[in-house]
Amino acid sequence: MAEAARTHPPLEVLRVFLKLGLSSFGGPIAHIRHIGRSVFEHLRLRSPHGEEARQYNVLQKLTYLAVLFGLLPFIALTGLTTSAGLDARLHFLTAVFGGRQSARSVHFITATALVMFFLIHIVAVLGAGPLTEMRSIVTGWFVIKPDRRES
Repeated sequence: MAEAARTHPPLEVLRVFLKLGLSSFGGPIAHIRHIGRSVFEHLRLRSPHGEEARQYNVLQKLTYLAVLFGLLPFIALTGLTTSAGLDARLHFLTAVFGGRQSARSVHFITATALVMFFLIHIVAVLGAGPLTEMRSIVTGWFVIKPDRRES
C-alpha cells in the first residue's frame, strides 16, 4: 500500500519558501554581513580589483534596488499627482500624497536624488577612464588589470 501523501499547511510552506529565498544562494540576508566592509571600502575610496570587480557589491545592489523600485515609481506617481488634468481621474493620488503641493515637494526631492545618482555615475565613469568605460558599455567586455598585490 502506498504511503499517504503528507500535506503541509500553507503558512508552513510560505515560511520555508521565504527562509530559503532570503538566505540561500546569495539572497538578501546572505549579503547583510558584507555591508560594513563595503561601506568602509567606499569611505576609503577603494575600488575592487581583480575578479571582485566583475560583481556588484552589496551597496550597489541595494542602491539599484532603491532606484528601480523606489525612486523611479515615486517620481512617476508624484508627477502624475501634480498634474491638474489627471487630478480628476487619479484623485486618490492627491489624497495619498497629502495634496498637490506636498506631492510637488516630494517630486522635487526625488528628482534631486535621481540627479545625484546620475552625477555619481558620471564621475565614476570619468574616474575610470571614459574610453575604457564606453568600450565596455558598447561591447560588453572590459579589461581587468592584474592586481599589483598578486604579482
